[in-house]
Amino acid sequence: MTAMSPMLVILALLSMASNATQACPFFFGDFEEEGLSLRRWSSVCKKEINDSGFIVCASASANGLSCPQVGFPRQDAEFGRDAQGVALAQRKVGAGFAGFDFSKLSASGAVLPIDASEWTCIRDNVTGLLWESKTPSGLSREQDKYAWRNSDGSINGGNPGGNNLASCELLAPNCNTEVWIERINQNTLCGRSDWRLPGPEELFGILALQFDSRGILDPDFFKIAHSVYWTSDTSRDSAARAYMVSTLGGGISFDLKENTAFVIAVAGPRERGRSASRFVINSGGNVVDLWTGLEWLRCEEGLVGDGCVSGAPLLLNWSEALRRAESVSHQGQNDWRLPSVKELVSLYSFRTDSEFAGGALIPTNPEFYWSSTPAPIDSSASRGRARLFSLGDGRAITDDKSVLRRVCLLYTSPSPRDDRPNL
Repeated sequence: MTAMSPMLVILALLSMASNATQACPFFFGDFEEEGLSLRRWSSVCKKEINDSGFIVCASASANGLSCPQVGFPRQDAEFGRDAQGVALAQRKVGAGFAGFDFSKLSASGAVLPIDASEWTCIRDNVTGLLWESKTPSGLSREQDKYAWRNSDGSINGGNPGGNNLASCELLAPNCNTEVWIERINQNTLCGRSDWRLPGPEELFGILALQFDSRGILDPDFFKIAHSVYWTSDTSRDSAARAYMVSTLGGGISFDLKENTAFVIAVAGPRERGRSASRFVINSGGNVVDLWTGLEWLRCEEGLVGDGCVSGAPLLLNWSEALRRAESVSHQGQNDWRLPSVKELVSLYSFRTDSEFAGGALIPTNPEFYWSSTPAPIDSSASRGRARLFSLGDGRAITDDKSVLRRVCLLYTSPSPRDDRPNL
């Protein structure tokens, strides 16, 4: 496939901006005469991704170490919002661990002081999404569980889900997510009536993955039960299952819709442009995601050719994968790295009504890929583990660092990967 002309990219971006729910600044950076140089854009109406919540590095047998670590280069904690430290803290609208930026809101949606002792919602100042604050009783009761249900055939995959008679306090015998969301919207929580279950990438996005349980969702803002939470999407594995996110160590999995899990509501538009049309090939032959601004090496390591069909996948352990990224040079670019697990998640389309986001431009296999993100630091069982993501079924897991897995690489821009301004 040939590179898209600068003019076509500008038109595509203008189209994205016209459909956006918020105005966003444009700075087209430096366009080369013979192609594109997208990685230099400061802001092109890109979707903001929360960083991983990691400020420490890991070795083969230990997590929670200082950065950098010899033999384990370019880890998650060395890039992005999390790595900006004091400079980022001074720019935050609200507060939060590492790169996170949250504000507390009142029942009417007004912003409260950071040290407020009572609040109804939390605004994520990175993504602009609003999150429900759980309570000891009532509709937002943190201990209530629900069966997954959605009557929309474009979302449920042909299986609307189930119901539970008595797993919740206020809505029994209709303890299902559809009834619960309807009631939340009727109550116009924080002045909003667009509440919904979060997508897997959205709920996973607010987890501070450095922690196992306490701290994985900032306890200064979120009052939750540490367990598994339903998301909005039917599993690509089976229409009888739906995706869930764990706040016990941070993972993405799926379960039968008739089973019960905890819930948390989110308000705000879900991502736009989750299709192959959001990707272009630049003059260097790399794939640029217009939605996130990330630049990917088109073929996974070991594969070559226009369709990435020649060669054999290179299977590496975690240390080898990190060092491989440091050694790769492509089209004069040698600043490659393993993506964070959240960056890998950004490639995947969890919705059953849309194609894999990368499409033909980023050929992948339905297997697990290494990320640069270690497992939690506060669990002795996780010391020798790191995080992986499946581009086949959307699961995020941890595994032993010695296991051989596939590798895809991301370009490290001249400035930190998330240098876009806050909302």
